[in-house]
Amino acid sequence: MHLTFHWSGTLRRSRLRTVSSGDEQAESRRTWKRFPYGDRIYRYGGTALQSNWSRLHRGDREPYPSVDSLDALLRANPALAPSVPSAEVLVPILEDAWRAYHAGDFADAVDRGLAAGPVGLVVSARAAAVYASHLEEDETRRIAILRGVVESCSALVQLAPNWANAWYVYGLALGRFSQNISVVRALSQGLGSKVRDSLQRAVELEPSHADAHVGLGVYHAEVIDKVGALMAAITYGARRTAVTEHFETARQLHPQSPVVLAEYARSTVLAFGNLHQGRAHQIFGEAAACQPADALERLDGLFGRNGLAVFLEAFAGSSLCRRRGVRAIGANPRSNQAAKARHAGADHDDVSCGRQLLIGRNRVNRGGHSPFSFSYRPGRRSMRCTGPTTGSSKRSVAE
Repeated sequence: MHLTFHWSGTLRRSRLRTVSSGDEQAESRRTWKRFPYGDRIYRYGGTALQSNWSRLHRGDREPYPSVDSLDALLRANPALAPSVPSAEVLVPILEDAWRAYHAGDFADAVDRGLAAGPVGLVVSARAAAVYASHLEEDETRRIAILRGVVESCSALVQLAPNWANAWYVYGLALGRFSQNISVVRALSQGLGSKVRDSLQRAVELEPSHADAHVGLGVYHAEVIDKVGALMAAITYGARRTAVTEHFETARQLHPQSPVVLAEYARSTVLAFGNLHQGRAHQIFGEAAACQPADALERLDGLFGRNGLAVFLEAFAGSSLCRRRGVRAIGANPRSNQAAKARHAGADHDDVSCGRQLLIGRNRVNRGGHSPFSFSYRPGRRSMRCTGPTTGSSKRSVAE
């Protein structure tokens, strides 16, 4: 079975190979947008990666690359063995791939992960999925990247059916791909059940996999948002209670994670709409206050800060806001929390986050859904929020 990412056009990548040459890696970096917050802030050189590994991988429970961990992986998944001629050779390649991933050098992480063969596909797939979801502005290229990741991970889970993170990245890639082609279309193609089953398999293999619980919570919320709570429950088994259960489990397993909290806040609005607006506001605030440990957490922390800033602005004059006690925070320009939220949103966002912040998209004043539409689009230096009483307001992020 031939594992490779199938890039197209300017996003083409090489097949599985030895470590890329400097020229090839330079070309990759020119093709993909670089992580926008500096080159050194999340670099874990030397022993720093191992020292911080438990914090960095509390969400996915990935073991630190070592001869022992590779041996355990091969014993659980014998079909991987022919692709691992020497664990001692692959360990430093995997370490460097994860260093690049955490630093936000996503193109480099893909190249280095592919150089390690199938055992490096988890880090390669994660890097490609994060880049596509957060930084790639062109929709066609974004979908092409995610499609390639889905195809590669589909092959990987056949080779390594007992590898929790192989199933997780497969579910992650399927979920991101579904969001980009539209969830409704993905459901009609049967991708929803593949997302759910892949993430459930990851949880079966690793019950403490917080990131898989996040993915399951997002799955339930997205389906409810798109087809309604009743149809979601009957046709797809998606339930509001499952959204809360999975995210609360993820929160217990990985507290103070901006990734968990940002997705929790967004999914709360998608699944509960008007019922839990105050709760979503609170969780957005918690996500905004988290200290990121790597590039992905920085990007999701930005997602949470922007979500809180726009949330406060949209609700500042609404009757719903006044009923839920949010007005005292959002409407008062001297409020510390409002000021911090606005400052944080403005501070980071001359960079194209690349990820749409969509809460209740096209769900204006429909029962059970959010009456607000928030959008933050890549390549634009503003966010727009529309509410039932505030009308449309556009806030420049450079304010």
